[in-house]
Amino acid sequence: EVSSPKGESSFAYMVETLFTKPVAFFRDIFASKPKGDYFILDYHPEGPFADNIRMLKTNIAFGMKEKDIKLISVTSPDDKDGKSTVATNLALEFVYSGKKVLLVDANIRNPRLDQVFKQKTDEAGLSDIILGEAKINDVIRKTHYKNLFLITAGQHRDFSNELLSSESIKELCAKLRN
Repeated sequence: EVSSPKGESSFAYMVETLFTKPVAFFRDIFASKPKGDYFILDYHPEGPFADNIRMLKTNIAFGMKEKDIKLISVTSPDDKDGKSTVATNLALEFVYSGKKVLLVDANIRNPRLDQVFKQKTDEAGLSDIILGEAKINDVIRKTHYKNLFLITAGQHRDFSNELLSSESIKELCAKLRN
């Protein structure tokens, strides 16, 4: 439940905050989630966060049909803005609607998805693919959700900006589109 200041209508405040200050909106919603619990759609499938994830998924799905989009990026300039939570739940919403999803943790410097999905943190992943030390098929991991697969950030934490701006990442994205 999103609380509104000064007795304003909660719904009006929620809508205004969502569209004018999305980071603040999601921080308000995340404030009530147990720390470390990223699967909001599993334990609270009918709340405002779940509704907004569904709305976001619907908007993306329409765009995907019109423009043949196959890659989606969830990004933010700041830490702890909820990128992993949004990406995880958006992926779940696509899986629940029958899609096959490969979730890639490109937050090489400060990865979260290996913890979210309880994967080993010392295994090859995205950074290893970019550096040519691993093949895509060797680092794709199954999750406990049918049709949801994961590529973790990998073993290399240094030079994350350089890794993500390399030609190798462009080639990887091209392969993943197919």
